[in-house]
Amino acid sequence: MDGSMVPIAICVILPVLIIITVYLFNYLGKRSRLKTIEKAMDKGIELSPDILNEAKEPKKKNPNNPMSKFTISMILIGLGIALFIMLYLLVSNGGEKAEFALGVASIGLIPFLIGVGILISFFVERRYNEIDKKYNNKSIE
Repeated sequence: MDGSMVPIAICVILPVLIIITVYLFNYLGKRSRLKTIEKAMDKGIELSPDILNEAKEPKKKNPNNPMSKFTISMILIGLGIALFIMLYLLVSNGGEKAEFALGVASIGLIPFLIGVGILISFFVERRYNEIDKKYNNKSIE
């Protein structure tokens, strides 16, 4: 392998391995929980309906959770910065092609700016909810 292909191969293979690992551990955890429930039922242990319902339906994330916007924005900002730095370092071979490297690396600005927009939306929404709560409480009194 050429010396420049190693970082590219790592950047392609590593995310795939991380995704496979996450799904594998998720699958193994569900399988283990279901085996435990099955063993308890075989022994005749009374199980609460909550445990059985949880086994049927996985927990759903609350789409109205305001911290999910904050988390997504931080992930996108970090991804954009990392992508910018990685592409700049991969393309600029010792400063020979600095302008071209900046052009290619600017692809990393896309997730970065999307993350900044979501972060601004998070703070505006939080401020709006505080003002809305303040005025709604006054009208009730």
